[in-house]
Amino acid sequence: MIVPYTRALHRGSKGIDVLATKRALAHAHYRRWGFGFTKTAGPRWVTDIRKFQKDHGLKQDGQYGPKTHAKLARYFDRYGARLMSLKKKQLQQATIGRGPAEAVHQAIVAYNNAGLVHYTQSGLRMEIVRRGIKDLAKWFAARNSLYEDCSSSSTGFYYIAGMPDPNDLHYNGQGFTGTIAVHGRRVSTPAPADLGLYGSYPYRHVVIYVGGGRCVSHGSESGPKLTSPYYRSDFSHWRRYV
Repeated sequence: MIVPYTRALHRGSKGIDVLATKRALAHAHYRRWGFGFTKTAGPRWVTDIRKFQKDHGLKQDGQYGPKTHAKLARYFDRYGARLMSLKKKQLQQATIGRGPAEAVHQAIVAYNNAGLVHYTQSGLRMEIVRRGIKDLAKWFAARNSLYEDCSSSSTGFYYIAGMPDPNDLHYNGQGFTGTIAVHGRRVSTPAPADLGLYGSYPYRHVVIYVGGGRCVSHGSESGPKLTSPYYRSDFSHWRRYV
């Protein structure tokens, strides 16, 4: 039985996929059957997830990501699996048709909120994907910070826009410049949302082209900046993923 991964879940998340994980945790004997089977991830859910993560050698962060899902998937019943499939379909339908223009918009929003965007190559990166963020403007309006690096931020902009994962990893929270570089196709003239690579394989940096001869580059703690793609002498080439 295939149980699809839907999105990153954390305390406060709501949806039928939260309910499905509670059923799976009960089948795995980490909570009493039928207790608190709501669609909201509360403190009890976080505690249960942490206990499950500890027993399965995972990072005990109380969040439901791809690695936790991979371990819990075997405990989903058929109803829970159907709920996960339905939620995944709902998420996909919510982003259909947004495409490159939306990816560019999200990159500009990140640039306009550079003070809230931190640079990291740690496990905190891929936050947009891990948390299932759908609108950076709303995220920053709540004064939430964001932890990304150059490749994970580009991946996140594509994720919000409903575009194919440039890493070709189905948005599982993994990927870096090297996986971005071997997918899509090389183009000579950039269009909005194309990604630019620097150096040679596995490449040192990646930016997203936003039009008008400018790109958004997130390569330091100073946050995303709007600049010419050729501000570095080691620019290599453009890649397109649609």
